[in-house]
Amino acid sequence: MNSQDASRRRAYQLRLTAEYPRNFFKHPATHLLARSEVECGTAANNFMDDSMSDSQKTVAIVDDDPEMRSSLATLLGAVGYRAETYDSAETFLICASSCKASCLVIDINLGDITGVELAHQLSADGLKWPIIFMSGHDDAAIKNQVSAVGPVAFLHKPFRGNDLIDAIKKAIQ
Repeated sequence: MNSQDASRRRAYQLRLTAEYPRNFFKHPATHLLARSEVECGTAANNFMDDSMSDSQKTVAIVDDDPEMRSSLATLLGAVGYRAETYDSAETFLICASSCKASCLVIDINLGDITGVELAHQLSADGLKWPIIFMSGHDDAAIKNQVSAVGPVAFLHKPFRGNDLIDAIKKAIQ
């Protein structure tokens, strides 16, 4: 690499660090972002409305994968949302009555209780949130179960960061 290329690269890095929170690119959440989102500067710009209340900015994430929970929480934090993370449907059910989230992001395959079963249990308990489901499995039976719940969105992993943010914005309107 010649010195001109090195200078361009350093200028590019400085521009990125000015646009994104510290350590944004070192965290696993960046694997959810398409390279074009990061390079174009769209991943962290203009996602939040400053008039939103704290509860409108809170998103509950229910996923049994600790890396996915951490990645999503970091992504949401980078664009101004507060994330509450739960490692299972059972854990979320214990805390559900006091949860102040404006919407839920739920993995389908959680273990003993699936994401769809969690949604049905919440509904039976009289607790209503807009729900965004996510799954790494592209299965017709799962899609039918999910559509019966009436989610805001169903995201197939891996998904673009912007797709999640757009779904959250739709959920909290």
